[in-house]
Amino acid sequence: MKKDKFHTDMSEDLRRRAETQMAGKKIKDIQKMTEEEVCVMTNELEAHKMEIETLNKELRRTQTKAKDALRKYTDLYDSAPVGYFTFDKQGTILEVNPAGAALLDIERCNLIDERFQLFVKPDYIHVFNTFCTKAFEMNRKQTCKLKLMKNDKSFIYVQIEGIAIESRKGKQCRAVITDITAYKHEEEKIHLFQTLLTAIAETGDVQSMLDIILRRVCEVAGWMYAEVWIPSSDGSYLECGGWYSNLGHVEEFAVRSKEFTFSPGVGIPGHVWATKQPVWIKDVAIDPNYLRAKIVENVGLQTAFAFPLFTGAEVVAVVVLYTLETIGKDEQLVNFVCSLSTHLGWVIKRKQLEEKMQHMAYNDVLTALPNRLQFKDRLTIELYRAKLNKEMLAVMFVDLDRFKVINDTLGHAVGDQILQCMAQRLKSCIREMDAVSRFGGDEFTLVLPKIGGTKDAAMLAEKIIEAIRQPMTIGNREIITTTSVGIALFPVNGEDVETLMYQADIAMYHAKEAGKNNYQFSVNLSLNKPAKLEEERLKEDQPELL
Repeated sequence: MKKDKFHTDMSEDLRRRAETQMAGKKIKDIQKMTEEEVCVMTNELEAHKMEIETLNKELRRTQTKAKDALRKYTDLYDSAPVGYFTFDKQGTILEVNPAGAALLDIERCNLIDERFQLFVKPDYIHVFNTFCTKAFEMNRKQTCKLKLMKNDKSFIYVQIEGIAIESRKGKQCRAVITDITAYKHEEEKIHLFQTLLTAIAETGDVQSMLDIILRRVCEVAGWMYAEVWIPSSDGSYLECGGWYSNLGHVEEFAVRSKEFTFSPGVGIPGHVWATKQPVWIKDVAIDPNYLRAKIVENVGLQTAFAFPLFTGAEVVAVVVLYTLETIGKDEQLVNFVCSLSTHLGWVIKRKQLEEKMQHMAYNDVLTALPNRLQFKDRLTIELYRAKLNKEMLAVMFVDLDRFKVINDTLGHAVGDQILQCMAQRLKSCIREMDAVSRFGGDEFTLVLPKIGGTKDAAMLAEKIIEAIRQPMTIGNREIITTTSVGIALFPVNGEDVETLMYQADIAMYHAKEAGKNNYQFSVNLSLNKPAKLEEERLKEDQPELL
């Protein structure tokens, strides 16, 4: 019907134009024309008729080609494996092919005349608007990458390539949209690996490393809150090992979560720990196995994704991620994050072993106090501060009296318990800023920064002596022991580590010589230990208890 009307309108237009031209010309009266002139005119009319018929044939042939081209274009447009969109300057969808509609999982007819920005993740809208502006203003191909929201609220990454062209309806932007989600996930995986490895290499302890893992996973995967649960020292339950969020109002939830522990199979972390399988919870507030439902409602956390970190068959940590919206299970995200599990688990295990080795190198195994090496490092630091701030510092040597007799008569097991008890009593006597270490055998050392003077040092020495000589019960025995204390002061008795330690050691031997169970200050009178005292110390040393 439309085609017939088109041809009729064209014929009438040609007739009008012909009549107008003829009206402007002087046509001879046909009655006055000779027979020869009539024949000439007839021949001309026949020639014009044939010319018009030829032109009509060419026109119909051209129209047929145009229709074929349009049909082929339409077929190509509709059957193309990538999404084709046509936008106006405001981003309104003027045309879209089936592949484009499939990208958003929305019927094609429901997309026409809709703003494309409705399907763009909010933090990418400015990217699309910039793309449209440049396409219409610069008249050359523009490219951008976006994150689109599908009909089921899941997200895909796409790349848009488009250029503005003139059409019968005005200027329009023709764009090709390609799904690059798989490529983007691989790119994110590589980026996450690189950033994690770089950051982890710079950390000195497991806690810092866990904090980095939580932050990086949130930033790359787009989750709002993350927490990690690690096995307790005896491996009987999980405890909170840290959290990360870019939301200020979740701090109360994080603090209260630290009060929780999870046994195997209990709660979401305990379930992941026991099954060694990831868990996706669409809404934690209604999940029967989620034990923190009451406090999670206050912060609006909804969907949770929990997964284990492995070293072989051992789960070294459980990570839980949260969003503020309810979303269905994202298989690509699950596979992506779980692919990191084993690698991150081994990194955590290695860092834990490094910390354990370092702890053993700097701490005494029996008493858990810092050892001689760590004490010297601490004293070096405190001496530097004391010199800088012009403050007094005290060094003490504390030695149990007649400890060899205890070992010989009651056995080394009892001697070990006495040393452990002595370590706890020494720790209870000092300030938070002070440090105590096991120097060797039954000998302990203390560094006391910011000491007021000899009076303060003497008061602490008396406190230590009184604490040590309190009876202790081991098995069915009540044991009483005493101690001798030597004290050296900075800067009175020396200004370096070795001198101060030596002077405190000498003072401790003077305390033993004075009858034991007392303290003595260094008076810088001797640079050599008395032979008698050196002989006594050799007798009392018990290297097997180190």
